[in-house]
Amino acid sequence: VDTWLTGGRLAHKTQRAYRSALQAWGAWLAPAGLESSPITALPYLTHLETLGRSASTLGVVGSAIKGFLASQGHSLALTLPRQEPSPARYLTQDQVVLLLNAFRRPWAHAMAALLFDTAARAGEIIGTPGDPDQPGIFMRDIDLLHEEPGREGMPFPAIHVRRKGGRREWARLSPWGVRVLEKWLALRLGAAPPRVFYNLGYRDFLREFHVARRKARLPEWVTPHTLRHSRAIQLNRGGMDFNSLRTVLGHRSLQTTTDTYGRLNIAYIVLPGL
Repeated sequence: VDTWLTGGRLAHKTQRAYRSALQAWGAWLAPAGLESSPITALPYLTHLETLGRSASTLGVVGSAIKGFLASQGHSLALTLPRQEPSPARYLTQDQVVLLLNAFRRPWAHAMAALLFDTAARAGEIIGTPGDPDQPGIFMRDIDLLHEEPGREGMPFPAIHVRRKGGRREWARLSPWGVRVLEKWLALRLGAAPPRVFYNLGYRDFLREFHVARRKARLPEWVTPHTLRHSRAIQLNRGGMDFNSLRTVLGHRSLQTTTDTYGRLNIAYIVLPGL
Protein backbone atom coordinates (compact mmCIF):
# COMPACT_ATOMS: atom_id res chain seq x y z
CA VAL A 1 0.00 0.00 0.00
CA ASP A 2 2.75 2.45 0.93
CA THR A 3 4.65 1.72 -2.28
CA TRP A 4 1.55 2.34 -4.37
CA LEU A 5 0.50 5.51 -2.56
CA THR A 6 3.90 7.20 -2.57
CA GLY A 7 4.67 6.16 -6.15
CA GLY A 8 1.43 7.48 -7.62
CA ARG A 9 2.04 11.20 -7.05
CA LEU A 10 -1.22 11.47 -5.15
CA ALA A 11 -1.89 14.52 -3.01
CA HIS A 12 -1.08 14.00 0.69
CA LYS A 13 -4.74 14.41 1.66
CA THR A 14 -5.73 11.73 -0.88
CA GLN A 15 -2.97 9.44 0.37
CA ARG A 16 -4.28 9.68 3.93
CA ALA A 17 -7.87 8.99 2.86
CA TYR A 18 -6.86 6.01 0.70
CA ARG A 19 -4.59 4.55 3.39
CA SER A 20 -7.39 4.78 5.95
CA ALA A 21 -9.84 3.13 3.54
CA LEU A 22 -7.46 0.27 2.76
CA GLN A 23 -6.66 -0.29 6.43
CA ALA A 24 -10.39 -0.60 7.16
CA TRP A 25 -10.73 -3.08 4.29
CA GLY A 26 -7.82 -5.09 5.69
CA ALA A 27 -9.43 -5.12 9.13
CA TRP A 28 -12.61 -6.49 7.54
CA LEU A 29 -10.71 -9.17 5.61
CA ALA A 30 -8.42 -10.40 8.38
CA PRO A 31 -10.90 -12.14 10.76
CA ALA A 32 -12.20 -14.29 7.92
CA GLY A 33 -8.71 -15.04 6.59
CA LEU A 34 -9.52 -13.40 3.26
CA GLU A 35 -7.07 -11.74 0.88
CA SER A 36 -7.36 -8.52 -1.09
CA SER A 37 -8.83 -9.31 -4.50
CA PRO A 38 -11.67 -8.20 -6.80
CA ILE A 39 -13.74 -11.09 -5.41
CA THR A 40 -13.57 -9.73 -1.85
CA ALA A 41 -13.78 -6.06 -2.82
CA LEU A 42 -17.37 -6.02 -4.04
CA PRO A 43 -18.84 -7.75 -0.95
CA TYR A 44 -17.00 -5.23 1.23
CA LEU A 45 -18.45 -2.28 -0.66
CA THR A 46 -21.91 -3.86 -0.43
CA HIS A 47 -21.32 -4.24 3.32
CA LEU A 48 -20.52 -0.52 3.62
CA GLU A 49 -23.61 0.36 1.63
CA THR A 50 -25.82 -1.67 3.99
CA LEU A 51 -24.29 0.26 6.89
CA GLY A 52 -25.59 3.45 5.32
CA ARG A 53 -22.26 4.90 4.24
CA SER A 54 -22.62 7.93 1.97
CA ALA A 55 -21.99 7.85 -1.76
CA SER A 56 -18.97 10.09 -1.16
CA THR A 57 -17.45 7.58 1.28
CA LEU A 58 -18.17 4.67 -1.06
CA GLY A 59 -16.49 6.62 -3.87
CA VAL A 60 -13.30 7.16 -1.86
CA VAL A 61 -13.16 3.55 -0.68
CA GLY A 62 -13.93 2.22 -4.16
CA SER A 63 -11.26 4.40 -5.76
CA ALA A 64 -8.69 3.33 -3.17
CA ILE A 65 -9.42 -0.37 -3.61
CA LYS A 66 -9.60 -0.13 -7.41
CA GLY A 67 -6.28 1.72 -7.61
CA PHE A 68 -4.54 -0.63 -5.20
CA LEU A 69 -5.77 -3.75 -7.01
CA ALA A 70 -4.66 -2.27 -10.34
CA SER A 71 -1.16 -1.83 -8.90
CA GLN A 72 -1.21 -5.56 -8.09
CA GLY A 73 -2.23 -6.52 -11.63
CA HIS A 74 -5.97 -6.97 -10.95
CA SER A 75 -8.85 -5.20 -12.63
CA LEU A 76 -12.08 -4.29 -10.89
CA ALA A 77 -15.29 -3.31 -12.66
CA LEU A 78 -16.91 -0.90 -10.27
CA THR A 79 -19.97 1.30 -10.58
CA LEU A 80 -20.75 3.38 -7.52
CA PRO A 81 -23.77 5.58 -6.87
CA ARG A 82 -23.09 9.20 -7.74
CA GLN A 83 -23.54 11.56 -4.83
CA GLU A 84 -25.73 14.56 -5.48
CA PRO A 85 -23.44 17.53 -4.81
CA SER A 86 -24.33 19.74 -1.90
CA PRO A 87 -24.94 23.40 -2.74
CA ALA A 88 -22.05 25.67 -1.92
CA ARG A 89 -22.53 27.81 1.14
CA TYR A 90 -21.02 31.23 0.96
CA LEU A 91 -20.90 34.67 2.53
CA THR A 92 -22.12 37.90 1.04
CA GLN A 93 -19.60 40.64 0.31
CA ASP A 94 -20.62 42.50 3.49
CA GLN A 95 -20.11 39.37 5.55
CA VAL A 96 -16.67 38.78 4.03
CA VAL A 97 -15.69 42.33 4.99
CA LEU A 98 -17.04 41.74 8.49
CA LEU A 99 -14.97 38.57 8.82
CA LEU A 100 -11.74 40.02 7.44
CA ASN A 101 -11.99 43.03 9.73
CA ALA A 102 -12.25 40.70 12.73
CA PHE A 103 -8.71 39.28 12.37
CA ARG A 104 -6.43 40.53 15.12
CA ARG A 105 -3.04 39.41 13.76
CA PRO A 106 -1.56 40.89 10.54
CA TRP A 107 -0.33 37.55 9.20
CA ALA A 108 -3.74 35.90 9.64
CA HIS A 109 -5.45 38.94 8.11
CA ALA A 110 -3.10 38.67 5.11
CA MET A 111 -3.73 34.93 4.72
CA ALA A 112 -7.50 35.42 4.76
CA ALA A 113 -7.39 38.32 2.29
CA LEU A 114 -5.21 36.32 -0.14
CA LEU A 115 -7.47 33.27 0.12
CA PHE A 116 -10.47 35.39 -0.81
CA ASP A 117 -8.77 37.40 -3.57
CA THR A 118 -7.33 34.34 -5.32
CA ALA A 119 -10.17 31.86 -4.57
CA ALA A 120 -7.36 29.50 -3.63
CA ARG A 121 -7.36 26.46 -1.41
CA ALA A 122 -5.64 27.06 1.93
CA GLY A 123 -2.70 24.83 1.07
CA GLU A 124 -2.03 26.78 -2.12
CA ILE A 125 -1.42 30.00 -0.16
CA ILE A 126 -0.23 28.84 3.25
CA GLY A 127 1.54 25.68 2.13
CA THR A 128 1.35 22.07 3.31
CA PRO A 129 4.45 20.82 5.21
CA GLY A 130 6.12 17.94 3.39
CA ASP A 131 3.98 18.31 0.27
CA PRO A 132 6.10 19.47 -2.70
CA ASP A 133 2.92 20.13 -4.71
CA GLN A 134 1.72 22.75 -2.22
CA PRO A 135 4.74 24.70 -0.93
CA GLY A 136 2.77 27.91 -0.34
CA ILE A 137 3.79 31.29 -1.73
CA PHE A 138 7.30 32.75 -1.63
CA MET A 139 8.57 36.32 -1.72
CA ARG A 140 9.48 35.82 -5.39
CA ASP A 141 5.80 35.02 -6.10
CA ILE A 142 4.71 38.59 -5.28
CA ASP A 143 4.67 41.15 -8.09
CA LEU A 144 2.80 44.35 -7.29
CA LEU A 145 3.47 45.65 -10.83
CA HIS A 146 2.77 42.53 -12.82
CA GLU A 147 2.27 42.87 -16.58
CA GLU A 148 0.71 40.20 -18.76
CA PRO A 149 2.19 39.43 -22.19
CA GLY A 150 0.50 41.57 -24.81
CA ARG A 151 -0.79 44.02 -22.20
CA GLU A 152 2.39 45.91 -21.39
CA GLY A 153 1.89 49.26 -19.74
CA MET A 154 -1.12 47.98 -17.77
CA PRO A 155 0.42 46.61 -14.55
CA PHE A 156 -1.62 45.19 -11.71
CA PRO A 157 -0.74 43.63 -8.31
CA ALA A 158 -0.66 39.83 -8.37
CA ILE A 159 0.78 36.75 -6.74
CA HIS A 160 2.00 33.61 -8.48
CA VAL A 161 -0.14 30.76 -7.14
CA ARG A 162 0.61 27.08 -7.60
CA ARG A 163 -2.79 25.47 -7.98
CA LYS A 164 -3.73 21.89 -7.18
CA GLY A 165 -2.12 19.58 -9.72
CA GLY A 166 0.93 21.82 -10.19
CA ARG A 167 -0.60 24.43 -12.51
CA ARG A 168 0.76 27.93 -11.89
CA GLU A 169 -0.95 31.21 -12.60
CA TRP A 170 -0.85 34.89 -11.68
CA ALA A 171 -3.83 35.83 -9.49
CA ARG A 172 -4.88 39.47 -9.28
CA LEU A 173 -5.02 41.15 -5.85
CA SER A 174 -7.57 43.70 -4.71
CA PRO A 175 -6.46 47.05 -3.23
CA TRP A 176 -7.49 45.71 0.17
CA GLY A 177 -5.47 42.55 -0.34
CA VAL A 178 -2.42 44.62 -1.29
CA ARG A 179 -2.76 46.79 1.84
CA VAL A 180 -2.94 43.91 4.32
CA LEU A 181 -0.18 42.00 2.50
CA GLU A 182 2.12 45.04 2.58
CA LYS A 183 1.39 45.48 6.28
CA TRP A 184 2.46 41.91 6.97
CA LEU A 185 5.54 42.15 4.73
CA ALA A 186 6.63 45.32 6.56
CA LEU A 187 6.49 43.41 9.86
CA ARG A 188 8.49 40.46 8.55
CA LEU A 189 11.21 42.41 6.71
CA GLY A 190 13.89 40.98 8.98
CA ALA A 191 12.77 37.40 8.46
CA ALA A 192 15.22 35.39 6.39
CA PRO A 193 13.01 32.48 5.16
CA PRO A 194 11.78 32.98 1.58
CA ARG A 195 8.24 31.75 2.30
CA VAL A 196 5.85 34.62 2.86
CA PHE A 197 4.36 32.94 5.92
CA TYR A 198 7.60 31.10 6.81
CA ASN A 199 7.01 29.30 10.17
CA LEU A 200 3.20 29.59 10.13
CA GLY A 201 0.92 26.75 9.07
CA TYR A 202 -2.73 25.90 8.49
CA ARG A 203 -3.40 25.02 12.13
CA ASP A 204 -2.10 28.42 13.22
CA PHE A 205 -4.41 30.08 10.71
CA LEU A 206 -7.41 27.91 11.60
CA ARG A 207 -7.11 28.91 15.25
CA GLU A 208 -7.08 32.61 14.33
CA PHE A 209 -9.86 32.08 11.78
CA HIS A 210 -12.28 30.70 14.36
CA VAL A 211 -11.49 33.56 16.74
CA ALA A 212 -12.36 36.01 13.95
CA ARG A 213 -15.46 34.03 12.95
CA ARG A 214 -16.83 34.14 16.48
CA LYS A 215 -15.99 37.83 16.77
CA ALA A 216 -17.91 38.47 13.53
CA ARG A 217 -20.78 36.35 14.87
CA LEU A 218 -20.78 34.00 11.90
CA PRO A 219 -22.04 30.39 12.22
CA GLU A 220 -19.82 27.37 12.80
CA TRP A 221 -20.10 26.07 9.23
CA VAL A 222 -18.02 29.02 8.01
CA THR A 223 -14.47 27.75 7.34
CA PRO A 224 -11.46 29.03 5.38
CA HIS A 225 -12.82 27.16 2.35
CA THR A 226 -15.96 29.31 2.56
CA LEU A 227 -13.82 32.22 1.38
CA ARG A 228 -13.08 30.28 -1.82
CA HIS A 229 -16.80 29.61 -2.41
CA SER A 230 -17.65 33.24 -1.66
CA ARG A 231 -15.12 34.55 -4.16
CA ALA A 232 -16.25 32.05 -6.82
CA ILE A 233 -19.88 33.15 -6.43
CA GLN A 234 -18.82 36.80 -6.62
CA LEU A 235 -16.87 36.19 -9.84
CA ASN A 236 -19.73 34.25 -11.42
CA ARG A 237 -22.33 36.87 -10.53
CA GLY A 238 -19.95 39.51 -11.86
CA GLY A 239 -20.15 37.93 -15.31
CA MET A 240 -17.43 35.24 -15.36
CA ASP A 241 -18.59 32.17 -17.31
CA PHE A 242 -18.28 28.69 -15.81
CA ASN A 243 -15.43 27.61 -18.08
CA SER A 244 -13.30 30.58 -16.98
CA LEU A 245 -14.34 29.97 -13.39
CA ARG A 246 -13.27 26.33 -13.70
CA THR A 247 -9.82 27.52 -14.76
CA VAL A 248 -9.56 29.95 -11.85
CA LEU A 249 -10.61 27.33 -9.31
CA GLY A 250 -8.44 24.59 -10.79
CA HIS A 251 -11.25 22.07 -11.26
CA ARG A 252 -10.41 19.18 -13.57
CA SER A 253 -13.98 18.88 -14.76
CA LEU A 254 -16.40 21.60 -15.84
CA GLN A 255 -19.16 19.50 -14.29
CA THR A 256 -17.61 19.97 -10.85
CA THR A 257 -17.84 23.74 -11.31
CA THR A 258 -21.40 23.76 -12.61
CA ASP A 259 -22.59 21.26 -9.97
CA THR A 260 -21.13 23.38 -7.18
CA TYR A 261 -21.93 26.90 -8.35
CA GLY A 262 -24.56 26.55 -11.05
CA ARG A 263 -27.53 25.68 -8.90
CA LEU A 264 -30.17 28.28 -8.18
CA ASN A 265 -30.79 27.11 -4.61
CA ILE A 266 -27.28 27.97 -3.38
CA ALA A 267 -27.51 28.39 0.38
CA TYR A 268 -26.20 31.44 2.16
CA ILE A 269 -26.90 33.33 5.34
CA VAL A 270 -28.22 36.81 5.91
CA LEU A 271 -27.27 38.55 9.12
CA PRO A 272 -29.55 41.16 10.69
CA GLY A 273 -28.55 44.66 9.68
CA LEU A 274 -26.50 43.61 6.62
